[in-house]
Amino acid sequence: MPPDGSAARLIRETGSGIVVAPDDVDAITGALRDLEQQWRNGTLGAPRLSPETLEQLSRRTRADELIELLAGLIPGRVPA
Repeated sequence: MPPDGSAARLIRETGSGIVVAPDDVDAITGALRDLEQQWRNGTLGAPRLSPETLEQLSRRTRADELIELLAGLIPGRVPA
């Protein structure tokens, strides 16, 4: 995953993980060590996403967005 891509941006915005470049061995090693240490200390918690973020990422919302995108590809059809 590119560290500057959409998925990386979402992970950073939601605080739901760690983003490092896939070819940065030192950064990957450091991130894994940090996560292991948090786990051993009992401080590694699950990310808590806001209700707004959960709604934005829901299957229903994503499906609706895909429907709108596909509908916009039909000639003469104006997306709702």
